[in-house]
Amino acid sequence: MMATIDVRILATEPEIVCELHVLGKASAADAELTFRREVTDHQLRLVIEERTSAYRDLILGLAFSRTGLQGG
Repeated sequence: MMATIDVRILATEPEIVCELHVLGKASAADAELTFRREVTDHQLRLVIEERTSAYRDLILGLAFSRTGLQGG
């Protein structure tokens, strides 16, 4: 995305403004769509990480407890 869009983010209360500057031959509409998809994808990844962190920690704890690397 960085090859086609330059983003300036202005965080002022009560909103966040993102200014998109198109690089190269992409259209403004395509740049906006790409940016919105990236933001949505990132938000979804954060939500999934938050909701599944307890399971991830449990699985990793169980996996490492059976390696014999600990002194117990």
